[in-house]
This record gives sequence, C-alpha cells and structure tokens, in this order.
Amino acid sequence: MYEFDHIKRMTNSIFRQLNCERFEVDGNLVGIDSRIKEVNLLLHMESNDVRIVGIYGIGEIGKTTIAKVIYNELSWEFEYMSFAS
Repeated sequence: MYEFDHIKRMTNSIFRQLNCERFEVDGNLVGIDSRIKEVNLLLHMESNDVRIVGIYGIGEIGKTTIAKVIYNELSWEFEYMSFAS
C-alpha cells in the first residue's frame, strides 16, 4: 500500500504543477475494470478523430465514476480537457 500512496502523491503533485485537476475516485472499486476497458475501446485513442461517448443508465450504477477514472487516465494526453456531468 505504501507504493500506491507514494505514486498517488507524486502524480497529484505533478498534476497540480501542470494545473490539471484529477478527480478523487475510490481505489476499492469492484467490477469496474471491464467497463473502463469497454469505454476505452470505444474512444479509439489511436485515431486523431474527435470522439464523444455517452454513458447512460439507471441511477447509482457508477456511470460518473467510470467517466472520472477514464478522464484521470487520459486527460494528461491533451493540451485542453473538460469534464461535464
């Protein structure tokens, strides 16, 4: 657990210096990895085209959490980024 905390502190420090905001997401999420993988495949990050992906469903199933995790993973690759929920 120590390594995870150290890496998280380093990452947050770098993001603060770059003026990037990261979302706080619980590190104990269960069953979310496959959903994140599905959305990442829809984004086709190897393409230079613009992509918009809508995540919809009934309330309280983790839609915003999935979006926040993906935003945290990918936002560093872009000069400008935005998050709307």
